[in-house]
Amino acid sequence: SGGAPAVTNTPLPQDTGVIEDTGLNSGATVRMSQIYQTSIGGISFSTRTLPVTLSVSTGTYMLGNLTLSSAVTVTGNAFSWYNGTINTAGVSIPGLYVYSYLTLGSNVTTTGASGNYGSLTLGSYTFTVAGMFTLGGGSNYATPTLAFGTGQITSTATSGTAWYQNNQATISGSRTVNITGAGKTFNFNSLGLS
Repeated sequence: SGGAPAVTNTPLPQDTGVIEDTGLNSGATVRMSQIYQTSIGGISFSTRTLPVTLSVSTGTYMLGNLTLSSAVTVTGNAFSWYNGTINTAGVSIPGLYVYSYLTLGSNVTTTGASGNYGSLTLGSYTFTVAGMFTLGGGSNYATPTLAFGTGQITSTATSGTAWYQNNQATISGSRTVNITGAGKTFNFNSLGLS
């Protein structure tokens, strides 16, 4: 926050990096890299009004909250999430894989596949996935929890499988899944969706 950009200015996993208008040029790129299997704490772009790109590499793990602003463009690979809340401010993200705990703080739209192998809480929000949504990861993962609340999941997949569940899950709330794309294949165990 407010500092001059430098490679050594890297937040630790317990920190929240604040990306604001001061200290970072308009049109700059912030790279979330997998170097050393990086674990990223919270990041907030909430006050950012100048254009900025957030580039996400495979193997980058989020351990905190992410708050975007409408000035942010997200590119690269899907987020791997371990703990926190996401508020996208209407910005689409490449994808989202939950491995521990994640709570939606806004509607979330992805441009690719996503999945839940941990605990995902929708609250009153809609999680829109452009590719396949995977629930659970088989015997290598604990039973996932999907808490809809009054929220819903919408798949806009245009081909292939829209929803894939490969083990049992603990599901609560509305259980509303909308399939709006051409990919209307379900592969799941007993789920009781509406």
